[in-house]
Amino acid sequence: MSARFTTAVAMAGVLAAGWSCGNPSGQGNGCQSTGADVVISTKDNPPAYDKPSLTITRGQTVCWQNPGSVAHTVTATSASPADTAWTASAFDRTLNPNAVVIHTFGTSGQYLYHCSFHAAMTGTINVP
Repeated sequence: MSARFTTAVAMAGVLAAGWSCGNPSGQGNGCQSTGADVVISTKDNPPAYDKPSLTITRGQTVCWQNPGSVAHTVTATSASPADTAWTASAFDRTLNPNAVVIHTFGTSGQYLYHCSFHAAMTGTINVP
């Protein structure tokens, strides 16, 4: 098995599970080169997600980006129906300045999330 194939398989697993990094594209342009279907940006003052409520289709990928100077998180609060991949212990990503977090929603439901650093910073993703 080639190293290139092994790396591609490893990256596919990371993308399926959701990941965060400072510069996934190597271009320093946030979510622009990630191929995500929807982009959610954070705001620093007051702390907020720019799309606090959003409806997407099953299988779509959401990319959260932090263009500001204050760290935030994307932390799962709950999912209805329950989804073991969307719990605070399973999905809690730090979103440092210039970083992104990516997650593909493959199951219908309502997904609630929040920023662990800013209590009023919450969001909902509905997947019919």
